[in-house]
Amino acid sequence: MKINILSIFFLIIIACQSKKEAPALEAATAKKETHIALDSAQLQLMHIELGKPTRQALEGGITANGKVTILANAMADASCTYRGTVDKFFVKEGQPVKKGQLLMELTTPEIINWQQDYWKAKSELSFLTQELDRQRVLNQENVGAKKNLQEVEGKIAYQNVVLKTSAARLKLAGISILDLSDNDIITKIQVFAPISGYLEHFPVNLGTTVSEGAKLAHIKNLDDLHADIFIYERDLQLVRENQAVRLHFVDPNIPEVTGKIEFIGREIDPIQKTILLHVTFEPPKGTMILPEMQVTAMIQTQNATGWAVPETAVVQEENKLFVFKVDSQSADGKFWFKKQIFKPTGTKNGFMGVGDYDGKSKWVLKGANVLESESKKDEMNE
Repeated sequence: MKINILSIFFLIIIACQSKKEAPALEAATAKKETHIALDSAQLQLMHIELGKPTRQALEGGITANGKVTILANAMADASCTYRGTVDKFFVKEGQPVKKGQLLMELTTPEIINWQQDYWKAKSELSFLTQELDRQRVLNQENVGAKKNLQEVEGKIAYQNVVLKTSAARLKLAGISILDLSDNDIITKIQVFAPISGYLEHFPVNLGTTVSEGAKLAHIKNLDDLHADIFIYERDLQLVRENQAVRLHFVDPNIPEVTGKIEFIGREIDPIQKTILLHVTFEPPKGTMILPEMQVTAMIQTQNATGWAVPETAVVQEENKLFVFKVDSQSADGKFWFKKQIFKPTGTKNGFMGVGDYDGKSKWVLKGANVLESESKKDEMNE
């Protein structure tokens, strides 16, 4: 199995950084020390290749953890303005929705009263309009009292307010006055998606009675993802806005992406003593990236040259990195391998820095995972 060398590099938190190349290989503990013997035929059959580390240009930097986030304006709750009972759903959780798409219907007796108020006000306004015309004629002929004309004008103004208020109340419930008919009373309120995105959750079920302002659906737009990365105070002077950041996801099937620091937080977390870096990035095509996914970030700060091995030489176990080194060769031609833990000194172009090298010993440069599997088999047989 191929290992993404930068991916596993991200899992190692470098305790300190130095411009000089520090020794990185350590003898494995007794628990991790592994010896396995294979002859040349077995090595060839397993496609395991031996060789020596080479000098490579490596990139060093700050390693930090964080998570995928979305901005507040990319999340929205669909809610109900009035009390009602959930009657029907038109979409399913996890389904993509468009802004304005119908999500559900609620039944509420209140809207019957609102429509009644609207039609009553409209009917009264029609009657008062006719009365106003009649009073104007009487007033011109000096037959009616001017006071009667003024009273009718006042009633018309009031009924106009009632009509507009009733129409506004119905509009808040998602009912247009153009859809009203005195022969067909509407009994249901429709709830629509406030934004485009994915319907994450319905906090209600069929038959649930909801109150005014209750949240009925939560929608997230995943088109504009970001990452919140947390660095320590000691690293603050090494970062800057627009600086490149490489992001690694926990899932090894998701390729790394390169983003940039959009802005740097201006406060220190009082508990964790960390500072927020807001990083923008483009998700890899064909992958599903979700909010709250954990990421590890590599913020490049320096370049150096050092001894390195290809990604096929490295195995990962419990967030630690190991290589296999030829410990000895027996008289019958078998190679004895020793598994050693190390701390990486940098990465670039599929190579990982291993620190000091004696210039003589041979290492497994390809097929380390195969050798790891063989060592596991031996451990199980012991």
